[in-house]
Amino acid sequence: MKKIYTYGGEFGLRNWTAADLTAHKGGAKLTQVTAVNAEEAAAAEAAGIDMISIIADDLAVTRAAAPHTFITAALQLTDYYQEEAVINGAFKAMEGGGCGLYHP
Repeated sequence: MKKIYTYGGEFGLRNWTAADLTAHKGGAKLTQVTAVNAEEAAAAEAAGIDMISIIADDLAVTRAAAPHTFITAALQLTDYYQEEAVINGAFKAMEGGGCGLYHP
């Protein structure tokens, strides 16, 4: 586990960091799943899944259920369609414990 501080200033432990993923490029294959609730997120972490992909609105519940797993939060296009809204949503997701961000 890597010791990190979140964008929200909280101490945490993560299985992967963005820097780890960059350095790992071309290495062994990693696993990633989508979780839609706390039960799925907890099961993914217990199973040793490397990364979880979620909708950003589910971040608080997912992070609580999988506190050590790299989580990519997806901003819904219909909620974040203006540039300023995307930036605000991105910072909110990172402050909430997101490790990566996706916006279509």
